Amino acid sequence: MFRMIGLCLCLAVCAGCREKQGFEPSDVHFCQMAADTAYRIKASHLPAKTSFALSGSDNATFDAAFSEKLREMGFSVNEAGEGAKGVPLKPAVFFVGEREAVVVVQVGEGQLQRGFDLVDGDISPNSYWMARRDGDGR
Repeated sequence: MFRMIGLCLCLAVCAGCREKQGFEPSDVHFCQMAADTAYRIKASHLPAKTSFALSGSDNATFDAAFSEKLREMGFSVNEAGEGAKGVPLKPAVFFVGEREAVVVVQVGEGQLQRGFDLVDGDISPNSYWMARRDGDGR
């Protein structure tokens, strides 16, 4: 738990580096990351039987593309809030270094994380999806 908090704090501090280094991803990049994230969630949850209570990230483009892709796949997506039903789902996009982004998604009691690189105007994954459940002790 403390490692996760430490990682999030470190990534949040590094997010400020984006402006200094000139990394400005386009809407297309956010849509690609959102689609990749939705496909990973589909691999571990049944679309027709899963409802999500989605809390937005700080990026409206990512949020819109992510919720739209989940709905296209057959998931029920509700805005999180008081009385919202479904598995809690909270994405976040962090920028690290000059041309790197990290997507972290809290799914229920677990967490998914993947890094992306921006190379020649295209964005591509630079790691496998890492999954973690609270209480794993890792």
